[in-house]
Amino acid sequence: WNLVDGHAYNLASQSQTTILDILELINTSIEKINPDFNLIEPNFEQPRKGDIKHSFADISKITNILDWTPSVKLSQGLEELVKMNLNKL
Repeated sequence: WNLVDGHAYNLASQSQTTILDILELINTSIEKINPDFNLIEPNFEQPRKGDIKHSFADISKITNILDWTPSVKLSQGLEELVKMNLNKL
């Protein structure tokens, strides 16, 4: 575990995903798990100075050092997270 101690690693899905895409995946999961729950509505505003328009996580460090690659689809992981959090309500 010496390769892990004290190091930060990016974990990502290896595909660029917008915030709106993530919101749609979350809402799809909510509808599937609890159709009576209120969906999240986006609130679009003008970009602010310093906002990042595009980003893409580089997972090469964890891939090279620990031979890690994503094994759960983003939609599946978000659905499990939504399910866990809705069950806490």
